[in-house]
Amino acid sequence: MATLTQFLVKQLDKRFDRAIFHHNTNENVIALTIDDVPKPNDPDDQSTQLILDTIATHNQQLVDSNQHVRATFFIISSHLDKDSTIIQRMISEGHEIANHGVADDRHYQEHPAIFNLQINSAHHKISEYSSQQLRLYRPGWGLYNQTMIETLAEMAQQKNYESHFALASMLPFDTAPVLSNPRFTAWYLAQHIFPGSILVLHGGPERRGIPRSANTAKVLKHFLSRLLDKYPDYRVTTLGDLLSIDESASSS
Repeated sequence: MATLTQFLVKQLDKRFDRAIFHHNTNENVIALTIDDVPKPNDPDDQSTQLILDTIATHNQQLVDSNQHVRATFFIISSHLDKDSTIIQRMISEGHEIANHGVADDRHYQEHPAIFNLQINSAHHKISEYSSQQLRLYRPGWGLYNQTMIETLAEMAQQKNYESHFALASMLPFDTAPVLSNPRFTAWYLAQHIFPGSILVLHGGPERRGIPRSANTAKVLKHFLSRLLDKYPDYRVTTLGDLLSIDESASSS
């Protein structure tokens, strides 16, 4: 399947040892992650509901509940409206909640004290809406530096976070105006189907004319249908679930 892509992703893992680009396993399992949710000032979180509705509709077709698609939603805490219930819906439908900071900034450019403040602030605010233990953090733009590594290590000790940054096995072309067509994105995702891969799509606010949540809902409709048809032995799950698979029985 995605042999060359899988090889390149493994090289990234070796080169950047404080980030997770994939999980080393032989099992046919991939993780689905959604960044930048929810969309701020969105009545009833309608944009994010589109993504959840698409996954729920797909799951209704599956006889085996163990094959239900589950995703990790990386939450930006400033996007949460006061009365939002979107996180409760995510959890009730088996999805995972994770930390994506206070704002979608280039966190690696922030002063260490500011970064420390924002990752902890985001943790506390998201935790107010979530009964889940937060354990994963993805930096804005997928970039990090040494002081961020040290801060995340503190989060691992104090709050039981994973000590590695949660990145992905692919570049997120769904945010690029020229490449944001949902059918292209669905095809592009399919090029990253291999055991232990981590997929990333985006919700959140519209930017550069791209209705990101609506696009992601369309992408998932195409992609999950294709996956079910061509690769029925694959399971799509949360990043936390993927990382829990024992690597000791897997080849390098």
